[in-house]
Amino acid sequence: MHYPRSPREPLDGEVIIKRPGKPTLKSKQGNFSDGGLFVKLPSHDLQKGRRVEVIMVRENGTVRDMQRMSGIVIRIDEEGVAMVTYKADQLRRGDDASPVSIRANMPETS
Repeated sequence: MHYPRSPREPLDGEVIIKRPGKPTLKSKQGNFSDGGLFVKLPSHDLQKGRRVEVIMVRENGTVRDMQRMSGIVIRIDEEGVAMVTYKADQLRRGDDASPVSIRANMPETS
């Protein structure tokens, strides 16, 4: 059984998962916490350890907020995938990356 390390919040927008040479995946169901997210994807070809680009999109009236980050698939189950997320440039450079806080970087909705 998997136990989240920090409180989870439901997604309030869309998550787009991009992979080189593969179709883009999208979901509006799942949850996020500091440093990661779980996205419901009943049908996908992701594999554990796969690096992906994660784009979180929220609509706030007529304004569209987007947050881009890198992710690594850490868990797959029958409902979807869990990913740890990083600032996009950390994984490209090969730095010792620390998980990025999704919650801290998402603007408030009103």
